[in-house]
Amino acid sequence: MALLIETQPVPLTINSDGVVRVGNTRVTLDTVIAAFLKGATAEEIAQQYPSLSLPDIYSVIGYYLKNRYEVDKYLATRKQQSQAIREQTEKKYDPVGIRERLLMSTYHVETTVSKDGKLSIQGLPFHPGEKVEVTVRGAKKNTTNRYSLRGQPVRYEKPFEGAAEGDWEVLK
Repeated sequence: MALLIETQPVPLTINSDGVVRVGNTRVTLDTVIAAFLKGATAEEIAQQYPSLSLPDIYSVIGYYLKNRYEVDKYLATRKQQSQAIREQTEKKYDPVGIRERLLMSTYHVETTVSKDGKLSIQGLPFHPGEKVEVTVRGAKKNTTNRYSLRGQPVRYEKPFEGAAEGDWEVLK
């Protein structure tokens, strides 16, 4: 029996933005090659990105090894584009202190505005002179409880008897 050798297409697609993705996934060529260059095996890459098949990963790595110059050129261009986008984003949205803002504790306190327009908040774990950020929202208008049984304990008096529609308060 003779071995049939046929050429298999490389599982790479280019989307409308010019980004090369592996197979029919959202995983980019950049991601797979970066993992490979950091020393990850094809099996480790498959474990990290379960949407990729092992044969596709081997095929992409083989393509990279055969076309190293072109792929490296593509990756360098993508890196430049990424850096430009990062700079634009950082100009638009100040990254300074973002970690602190994300990790900032949030406290929910309800209070009422006095007749003279002053707002008094008590019971927060802050010290006099400490800077805090306050966001004020108006109360929700509709405060009726649509689900009167939600959060309530349930007690079955006769658990083996059937229930009729008239037995359920929610249906009334």
